[in-house]
Amino acid sequence: MTSSVDNKEPDQTLDGNSHLLTSKNDKQKIEVTTKALKDHQQRTTNNYSHLKAVKSKTTQDNCDTKASPNKSPSELEFTAKEAQAILRKLTNGEERIGLALLNYYSRSNLVPATGKEFARNRQKYSYGDIVLLCWLFRMKAEGLPVGRFRQGLDYLKRKLPKLVKNPTDMILLTDGKQLFLRHRIEDRIEIAENLTGKNAGQYCWTYAIGSLIKEIDSIIEKEVSNKKLSRAKVA
Repeated sequence: MTSSVDNKEPDQTLDGNSHLLTSKNDKQKIEVTTKALKDHQQRTTNNYSHLKAVKSKTTQDNCDTKASPNKSPSELEFTAKEAQAILRKLTNGEERIGLALLNYYSRSNLVPATGKEFARNRQKYSYGDIVLLCWLFRMKAEGLPVGRFRQGLDYLKRKLPKLVKNPTDMILLTDGKQLFLRHRIEDRIEIAENLTGKNAGQYCWTYAIGSLIKEIDSIIEKEVSNKKLSRAKVA
């Protein structure tokens, strides 16, 4: 009987030691697993940061591509601030052009932003919108009331595709009632009749819209070039 009990005691002791050994192994496994999880989380965080940096650089590169001098000004779109900068350059800073005024013209549908792209949830200005705004402010500088522009702007919007395609020698002509787009050389007889004939009146004038478009293009190209230089310095 004694030997039988003695034989069982080592078994119980061995089982206890085995249990303790297993507990130590489990603890080590847990520690290893925890460390592995922490390492995995760190790698995931690092990868996310890397992907975020790559995405940011890609977005910047895309912006640079959109604003590339290789693209013609007529292919670009502009934020309200960019439109403001172009208009200030055009007026040599003499005209006070605030973003609130541009927003008012847009809301009143005088010159709304019609671009396909958005910036900060606001629609961008198309190149045609910029031309219309520049013409509007140039006419204001000539002393013409804004109220007379709406009909002229509607006409100009319809003619913009043709005008932008070939602006050289194109002029705007008015008889005081209507606005006409004419070629300075090809339509010179009609222009002369309107300016000096029996229909000539107080409000008859011509404006070299083709020259204005070339001036706008030059300003846009300089603005794009300056932006790229600034970004290159920051990088």
